[in-house]
Amino acid sequence: MINHPKELMKSPARNSMPVILICLLFILSCSGRKNKAEHRDLIPEKDLVSVLTDVYMADGLLSLPKINKLYAGIDSVTAYRQVIEQHGYTQAQLDRTVRFYFVRNPKKFLKIYDEVLARLSEMDSRIDKERDFPRPDKGNLWKGRSFYSFPPLTGSVRNDVNFQVPVSGYYTLKFTLTLYPDDQLTSPSLDMYVYSADTAGNEKKFYFPSLAYIRDGLPHTYKAIVIVRDPGKVLFLKGWFVKDEGLRPGINELLTVENISLSKSPIE
Repeated sequence: MINHPKELMKSPARNSMPVILICLLFILSCSGRKNKAEHRDLIPEKDLVSVLTDVYMADGLLSLPKINKLYAGIDSVTAYRQVIEQHGYTQAQLDRTVRFYFVRNPKKFLKIYDEVLARLSEMDSRIDKERDFPRPDKGNLWKGRSFYSFPPLTGSVRNDVNFQVPVSGYYTLKFTLTLYPDDQLTSPSLDMYVYSADTAGNEKKFYFPSLAYIRDGLPHTYKAIVIVRDPGKVLFLKGWFVKDEGLRPGINELLTVENISLSKSPIE
């Protein structure tokens, strides 16, 4: 059976070529028979839904450049035929079945098509749930504010980040920062690290890369990764989104930070 990746799930409203047309195009183009509806050796309705669903998925797979490149020597008709045969039927059987419903009972064919769309929608929903299901160490670990603006919109003061995070692993910090042309920082860059502290207060620091920001007044998404290997220690995230070596009293910071996320993956 064909895999069903999320990117292949085209909603009915956005689908430019319904599965009925896909099937009819490849069936009628490959069949030299007369246009007769024969009620013999038809694919059962339940199996027909599965066959048409996988034909739809095959069409989606072939539209992906990487997949299409792997199967460059196979045309779409051959690919569809292989899908049908995986279900234990032949193209001739699908030819007769689709022709029968399309000619003799088009209303029934539309109901079958609705079942295909329902099955695709169910797959779409299931994949969404699997994708959004919180996995250990995969959720957003960010405990600071969700939005920062300088100058502040609400009169709040700037607060550096400092909160506890889980144990050692790959930490990924992702955020959207907008730096305006009138900002007076001389060298704006990321200044954030994970640290552990001993009983004497000595810190062992693991710095995120010092990202250089674009000062054009447009939102840009940045991502930084740091590997923390300090097993058994209590860890904290500390620092700030902007580091400026030439910071002066009264300097104007014109920036916003939003869409902040912090995730962690275990070290393999």
